[in-house]
Amino acid sequence: MEGSKRDKTHKFLYWLQSQGAFVHESLNLFAPLPNGDRGLVAKSAIKRDTQLLLIPKALCIHFPLAGSSSPSLAASGAAGAVLAARDPRPSPFMSTVLLLMAEKALGGASSYAPYVGLLPTATDALLAWSEAELAELKGTLLEHKAAEKCAAVYEREVLPIIQPHPDIWPQGSCDADAFEWAAGMVQSRAFHLVSDNWLTGTHTEGVDQFLIPAIDMLNHATLAEQRSTELRLVNAPLTVSCGEPEREITLDGYFTMVAGRQALAPQSQSPRIFI
Repeated sequence: MEGSKRDKTHKFLYWLQSQGAFVHESLNLFAPLPNGDRGLVAKSAIKRDTQLLLIPKALCIHFPLAGSSSPSLAASGAAGAVLAARDPRPSPFMSTVLLLMAEKALGGASSYAPYVGLLPTATDALLAWSEAELAELKGTLLEHKAAEKCAAVYEREVLPIIQPHPDIWPQGSCDADAFEWAAGMVQSRAFHLVSDNWLTGTHTEGVDQFLIPAIDMLNHATLAEQRSTELRLVNAPLTVSCGEPEREITLDGYFTMVAGRQALAPQSQSPRIFI
C-alpha cells in the first residue's frame, strides 16, 4: 500500500477506535483485490455469530426523519440545523448528500475527515454516467432512473438551499461536480434502515439513510444466500472503553455487524465479506 494511503487508513482506524468503534482483529478493511480495488476480507477463520464491527451511530452521516432525533455529529452541526429548519425538509437522500457535501468542504477541519478522505474520488453510479453510457440503458427498466442529469437537480433543488449559506457550503467547493460526487457516494454506499413489524412478522425497507464508516466498505450481495453477515441497529445506550489514554464513553446507539450463518475463512475461494 502506498505511503499516503497507509497513513490515511491508519488515521481512519484510529479515528474509529478512539470514538468507541470496534473492529475484529481478524478483519482487514483494506485488502487488495484482484480487480485493483480494496475490500474487506477475513485474515483468519471467524466463527458464526462473532461480532465483526461495532460503529457508534454518532459516527454515521445521517439526517433524522421529521419528529425523530439522531446523535449523528453531522446532523447536529450547522448544516443539520439549516436542513432541519426547512419546510418541507429535503428528502432523506438529499439531506444525506448535503451533509456529506458540507463535511467534504470542511476538509481537515471536519469531524469526519478520516472517513471522507478515504471515499473514492469517482463512482460508477448512474448519476455519474456519460450520455453515451446512459444511451445503452434505452428500453431497459433503469432508463427512467437516469433520466434527469445531476446538473438539473443541482440547479433546482440544491442551490436554493446552499446559496444562502456559503459559510457551510462554499461555492468553490460545493458546485455541481461536488454534488454529483456526493450523490454518487450516497447512492452507492448508504444503507436504508429496515423497519420490522413484530406483530405481523413483516418488514419493509425504510427511507432513513445512513453512511456507516467501515461497514459501507463491505461488498453488497443482492442474493440472501451470498451474505455472510448480519447488520443490526441498536437504539440503546452502551458504555465502552476507548482511546489513548483509555476512557469510558456511553454511546447513544450503534450499528453492530456479526458473522452470519456462514463461517468466514481465509482458505475459502473467496474470503471477502458480504452484506
